[in-house]
Amino acid sequence: MFEHVPEDVLVAMGERLRGEALVLQARYSLDLAAGDGDELRALLPADFVPATAALAAAIGILLADPALAAADAGLSQAGADDGVRAAKVWRRRLVQRAVRAQRFGAKLPAELVQVGRAGAAGPLAVQLRSLAKLATDHAAELAKAGAEPAGLVSEGLALADVLARAVRDREVHSLSDLPAAARQLCADKGRLYFALKALHDAGHELYAHDPVGAARYNLTLLYRREG
Repeated sequence: MFEHVPEDVLVAMGERLRGEALVLQARYSLDLAAGDGDELRALLPADFVPATAALAAAIGILLADPALAAADAGLSQAGADDGVRAAKVWRRRLVQRAVRAQRFGAKLPAELVQVGRAGAAGPLAVQLRSLAKLATDHAAELAKAGAEPAGLVSEGLALADVLARAVRDREVHSLSDLPAAARQLCADKGRLYFALKALHDAGHELYAHDPVGAARYNLTLLYRREG
């Protein structure tokens, strides 16, 4: 399955995903597929659904090995992903603070009101530090929104530190240094992720006339935050 995708791509994708969450997501998605039966299977290659189920089961068996489960937990980029999400939320909060301050007559640089895109952890950490400095430099103007920006600035700098640490940790760990069993697990997780995306694409096609039905085919369980 997905033999056309280079192994390094599969490994890199699988490394970012929590194995336990991925298997849970697969069970949910495969239950949907079972409910939609032949209509859904007709939109996919022959034996695609049972092959996806077999792959999910195989990953579940691998994760029953305590050593591989520990490796999976260590390899998962969930911490970095959570940091990126939190950083984007902080960035939106700062923009909203700046826009509100402008409504009260604040004179602020465009960089605080229309923030450029930065999605990866490294560039995002740099951007957060730059925005925090701008917010500090224009604290009096931002305060016209009704709240001092010092607390928000501190949050942004702390998030930038979290992202920077995640990047450093990622650089220390090379995919080529993964033990063979852990590398295979990551490749299988990447393969299952692509399989679920294809399955969901078929579900969206099947329910193109029904947005509610199509919306059931989602990856909420995979990306659900813990705690």
